Amino acid sequence: ERARMAMAGIKPSETKVTDKQVLSDVVKFMNSSMGLSADRKAFLEILRRSNDGMVFQFASEQMKDDQEAALESIRRRGIAFMYASPRLRSDPKVAWAAVRLDGRALQFASDALRGDRSLVLEALKSYGGALRHASPELR
Repeated sequence: ERARMAMAGIKPSETKVTDKQVLSDVVKFMNSSMGLSADRKAFLEILRRSNDGMVFQFASEQMKDDQEAALESIRRRGIAFMYASPRLRSDPKVAWAAVRLDGRALQFASDALRGDRSLVLEALKSYGGALRHASPELR
């Protein structure tokens, strides 16, 4: 794992890194011969080093459908939920994790989950505008 990251020019984190450093690592990884989705462990390490889960936007479609990668991104920034695959935007565990951190994430949940009264109420705790993203039956 470390050897692959070294090949891509990524140094293992021993201290807190800045978003700029993480994005630099992502760009290096994207441009490496391995490709961004070639090594799941390396991508998860990038997410763990990130101060901002928005690096998830650079993930391959395969990684955007990986529950662990989605949750790792969402833990850092709930709105990163917008980059999750449609399957994960229908996953209650992933949607709840996102909405607990940022009520705006409700707008990216599946239609069925936007009809979940308890999820909508959770979203309203941090974002008053969440109701407009709820299903018509709950508005």
